[in-house]
Amino acid sequence: MWVHLDDMERHRMRVLLDEVFGARNFVSMLAWEKVAGRDIRSVMSKTCDFVLVYSSSSLRFKNSRNLLPRDAVATASAYANPDGDTRGPWTSGDFTAQFNPAENPRDSQRYTLITPEGRSFDPPPGRCWLHTKDRYEELVADNRVWFGEEGNNIPRLKRFLSELQDGLVPKTLWTHAEVGHNDLGKKEIQTLFTGQQPFSTPKPERLLERIIHIGSNPGDIVLDVFAGSGTTAAVAQKMGRRWVTCELVEDTFDRFTRPRLEKVVNNQDPGGITRPKGERVAAEDIELPAGVSPEDAAKFTSVLNKLIADDPEAKKDPRVKALKAAAKTKRTKEVVNWRGGGGFHVAHLSPACFDYDQRWIG
Repeated sequence: MWVHLDDMERHRMRVLLDEVFGARNFVSMLAWEKVAGRDIRSVMSKTCDFVLVYSSSSLRFKNSRNLLPRDAVATASAYANPDGDTRGPWTSGDFTAQFNPAENPRDSQRYTLITPEGRSFDPPPGRCWLHTKDRYEELVADNRVWFGEEGNNIPRLKRFLSELQDGLVPKTLWTHAEVGHNDLGKKEIQTLFTGQQPFSTPKPERLLERIIHIGSNPGDIVLDVFAGSGTTAAVAQKMGRRWVTCELVEDTFDRFTRPRLEKVVNNQDPGGITRPKGERVAAEDIELPAGVSPEDAAKFTSVLNKLIADDPEAKKDPRVKALKAAAKTKRTKEVVNWRGGGGFHVAHLSPACFDYDQRWIG
């Protein structure tokens, strides 16, 4: 269960869901950066909404949830093979871990480490070694510890590209750059319903795409009990899920929910995740340095252009031109994820079984 709320109601819902599902089945609370800018009129500019995630079994959810896809180009650019290891490209990570003796003394991970070159290192203050001494020696023997080009640096653990898990564990902070913001959601709705703005804070399709990807697989049923503009059902349809969605207000259903879902089925919905932009890659004949992603290079070029915008001489400088050429990137063609198809049935609730007394309402 994924429950989206703002910071006014989040804590009340958390208490209620703990009561219904049990606190042990709380999975996480996600912060979604719904606003890209800053509201200078506010005492505190509200940036995030929150999504509470619960499961009937948090352990089962961990074993069944889907990881996020890696950016293959950016991932590969972060790996190199300076020592010619037969296992291929690798990157290095910190060989220390946080040390809190009040929680865990970790005596076996507090020792003087001796490098193959004979240098001695003790863990930094407040840290301990990542592994025990015996395990450290096993890793050294297996060439999984990096001591720098000269072999004299503090050790770092080698992590091989070939041994990466299939995807990334989702983080609890979802930025607007990753999943969109409210303004993007508004534009998507306005494209479908020209001249109308039916909802003040619609969710962007990319936000729902991530939720549905993590929590379900093609063919699964996605339930949204507050249909509104139909974004959840629309994204579920595009992602090959079955879906059930409910809308209480008949006017909203007739004007927005149903027409939107008909557009999705009839391939009349080109926005959202239907045709996302292509990924950013290095330009032809450009090889970005290890650790520099195409997104990093694009940001660098953008900042450099701003810095020299009012300096004609800098624009002509061969060194500046060389930097811009070395960081040149491009976008691949857009990807078509959805071409229409499928269908849906509409069901209406029968009249209420019981009448009510207006005197007791309110």
